[in-house]
Amino acid sequence: MEKLNKDPSTRLFVGGIPYRITEGELLDLFAPFGRVVSLKIMHTKWGKSRGLGFVEFDNLDSAISAKIKLHNYKIDIDRTIIVDYAEPDPFKTEEGQARHQEAVTRKEARYAKFPKTAPTAGPKHGSSASSAPFKRKPVFGKTRQSTYDSRTHHSKVGSKFAKRTRGK
Repeated sequence: MEKLNKDPSTRLFVGGIPYRITEGELLDLFAPFGRVVSLKIMHTKWGKSRGLGFVEFDNLDSAISAKIKLHNYKIDIDRTIIVDYAEPDPFKTEEGQARHQEAVTRKEARYAKFPKTAPTAGPKHGSSASSAPFKRKPVFGKTRQSTYDSRTHHSKVGSKFAKRTRGK
């Protein structure tokens, strides 16, 4: 197995985490090595664990000792975790902040051509007087509640059906 020559940092990458492990359990695993500043397990957009995360310590000695002791640590009967040095959090660096601000500006420019409000409605059937404006939802808003309900309902029904037919 080849070894990557990464500079030691206070931020550690943790891979091969079992999907059922919570951030609290991972914190219990890393807490004996020093003060943990931040800990994050990455999730999919549906909330399922991706099996990887990042742990950041307050000093370098704690991170080095945690990496040495916990790399290839057997966390389950058949699972070991991988611990390696990670790059600093890109959002916390000046370069990362500048890149984020540039992306926000590009996004605003891309959507500037769309009108902020919809045109007003014409007269309704039977009345020729009032014309009320349409209420437009924001471009980057929440999903419609009916869409959200239908998606969550069907996923629940599908999982129930899968559990019933799994043994057959």
